[in-house]
Amino acid sequence: MKYEIAVQADPDWSGSEELLRSAARHTLEHESAEEGSLTIVLTNQDAIRDLNRSFAGEDRPTDVLSFVDGTIDPESGRLYFGDIIIAADIARDQADEAEHTLSAELSLLT
Repeated sequence: MKYEIAVQADPDWSGSEELLRSAARHTLEHESAEEGSLTIVLTNQDAIRDLNRSFAGEDRPTDVLSFVDGTIDPESGRLYFGDIIIAADIARDQADEAEHTLSAELSLLT
């Protein structure tokens, strides 16, 4: 497997894991990214607000945060791209506003 994509979802937002893996894999392939792995976390606006405050100094929720890593995993020898954190409740509201599906919004944010 060229890309290893781990997905962690809060219980309220489980069920989108394969969609997120597919969106990430498609993007990595489109960009001709080297072999590697990444983690996608599906959470809520309160959790992402805490992360945004801690890591970006912004005391507000946002739809998505990304944390680039770029190190080599000593066990697998694979590049670790980093983490993508998505606030699913914000994504849902944005999908409603744009009049498209939550799946489309999650794919876009991924």
